[in-house]
Amino acid sequence: MFNTANVQSFDRLKGFTRISTPAELKQMMRAAYPDGPLRVVYTPIEGDKLEHFELVCRILKVCGHCVFAVDEIDTFMSANYVGGPAFYELTNYGRHLKIAMIGSTRNTVAVSRQYTSMLTEICIFAMTEPRYLKYFEETCGSAVSDEVPLLGKHEYLRWMADGGTCERRKGWSK
Repeated sequence: MFNTANVQSFDRLKGFTRISTPAELKQMMRAAYPDGPLRVVYTPIEGDKLEHFELVCRILKVCGHCVFAVDEIDTFMSANYVGGPAFYELTNYGRHLKIAMIGSTRNTVAVSRQYTSMLTEICIFAMTEPRYLKYFEETCGSAVSDEVPLLGKHEYLRWMADGGTCERRKGWSK
């Protein structure tokens, strides 16, 4: 998990170790290989977050076989720009390295369309911002975007790209 905004609640993730440098990540990955698993929350404390992010992407690209979760993924891209070279390669070719990606954002229109075009599912929480609702209407359909403002606390819609099915859920249960 790449903790872009230094979110303190990620510290409560059971079985995860908090680190803040590429050297720590490399050391932990070497120690865990090949048996794994490795659960890490990477929080850049000092220095340039973009530089940290690109270094993490390069390390993951070499290692492969992982799930890479990025909080506030829009920090590293824009609607027309996927990100630095290593992140671009993970976005476009990570599947060949057995790298799955999870991204969270509050600003859906700032996430690269190249990135979102490859999503297999989208989880949408309640919102009323017209630009975001328009985005979900174009991406998931009007039935989905009409339901988004009606979601309650801890409710979300899970939209699946394969077939365009959508289900309403509460909490993080299966």
